[in-house]
Amino acid sequence: MESANRKTIALDSNVLILAVRERLDVFSLAREKFGNVEFVVPEQVLSELSLLAKKSAKMARELNVVKKMLESNNCRAVHVEAENADDALFGLSRGRHALVFSGDRELGKRIKNDNGAIIYLRRKRLLETFGLE
Repeated sequence: MESANRKTIALDSNVLILAVRERLDVFSLAREKFGNVEFVVPEQVLSELSLLAKKSAKMARELNVVKKMLESNNCRAVHVEAENADDALFGLSRGRHALVFSGDRELGKRIKNDNGAIIYLRRKRLLETFGLE
């Protein structure tokens, strides 16, 4: 996934939903910070988003925007053997195959404890990282 000069960034559903609600271009923010990147989203995250879309018409509209964002940024769906979205993202972070972009604190702690790299938003604009020293 990740080559010497290209980083792979795995996206969590909470970052994608926040991007729509706050009108943030998280893809551009990541490119500004890391340069040449490939965006991926585990199939489990896509399933999670589909379930959320069924909860309300507002959420369904937001998730249509998420789908368009994923397509326009050439985000690739990836298969990961895992029971849920968090386990899939954790799996992608293992061995530093991907940087995980998430706002989930518990997932972040889990990744940090495994010496993985996590990206999160600070003040809705600045990307903060852990594990990229």
